[in-house]
Amino acid sequence: MQEGKKFKFLGIVVVSYVLSFLLISETASAFVLISNGGKVARWANGRADYYTKDIPAEFTSAIESSFDVWSDISGIDLRFTAKSSGGAAQSRDGKNTLQWVTANWTSLSFRPPSNALAVTLSSFNGDSGLVIDADIFFNDDQFGWAVVSGPENENFVDIQNIATHEIGHMIGLDHSSVNFFENDPDLADATMFYASGSGETSRRVPKNDDVRGATALYSAAALPKPSIANVTELERAGRTVLYRVSGSNFSEYTSFIIASENFSMGDLVSRYKTILSSTEAEVEFNVSGFYDATPKFMALNSADESASIDFKLDSSLLDSAGFNSSSDSGGGGCVASHRASTSFDVFWLLGFLFVLLSMTRGQRALLRLKTFYK
Repeated sequence: MQEGKKFKFLGIVVVSYVLSFLLISETASAFVLISNGGKVARWANGRADYYTKDIPAEFTSAIESSFDVWSDISGIDLRFTAKSSGGAAQSRDGKNTLQWVTANWTSLSFRPPSNALAVTLSSFNGDSGLVIDADIFFNDDQFGWAVVSGPENENFVDIQNIATHEIGHMIGLDHSSVNFFENDPDLADATMFYASGSGETSRRVPKNDDVRGATALYSAAALPKPSIANVTELERAGRTVLYRVSGSNFSEYTSFIIASENFSMGDLVSRYKTILSSTEAEVEFNVSGFYDATPKFMALNSADESASIDFKLDSSLLDSAGFNSSSDSGGGGCVASHRASTSFDVFWLLGFLFVLLSMTRGQRALLRLKTFYK
């Protein structure tokens, strides 16, 4: 544990929250993939090396464990290889670097907010979706870190908790939910949920929703190819729309995506879905910030097994003002800033803004308020 470093926040700090109008049942849930132009981010052959820069020695084992819990998921083919310590992280240098930042956090080139515990920067090939480079930065400038083991260090941020989440971004997963009052425990308890508090260790190991996402990206066995026959709007609340999708080979591993060929905006990846049968699903999208009237509607069981149909969005749903990067759309992360850097690769900023709710056991209990909103 790092001595002498305390949190700067002494009260309850809520970074942001989104109150979603959920149109479908509480049992509906869906992991969220990172997608742009209908191409989901993932590592070629499920293999990635990583380097470290200035990571404290007492945290090395915890970070290795964070990689292991992803590759140890049953039924997937995903492997990481630790390399020797390297130089400072550089975008698109082909070296995936985990870097410890002890000072001038907000002065880094990508200008992370001061209350971001860690940020993952990823680049991937826009034609294939394959990740080119992913770097993770940990904020030791504003926060105290430890391998949390009990009350003696419960006011510190658990390094394994955060590293497991950030590696989830690295392998191609977005946040399971960005709703502070998320009423689906499958999403709220997931490693890829966007918020947590000091002393928390429950996200060290991927949960059911995280496992489904990792399986969709890296399944060792071939998953069946889905098809889409028809998409029908069922109901609407503002820019949140529920669709009925008919087709084939739908399962818990199926993602539904509204994808644009315009790389200036991210795809819409459905966060809430109900698989009614292998041929029917109800899928919710928040289309805020989306302005492509004729995108593709896609179903994916894996990066290699997908189907799409031409689709038309009601003009009243479109955002004519252009892409709104603060909207709750899939595929970007909570401080997402994405752009087409070239015709070849797409750059992603995946910030992880933990909601620091407490410095004491009693205040930390406020995080559990979300379980009351069911």
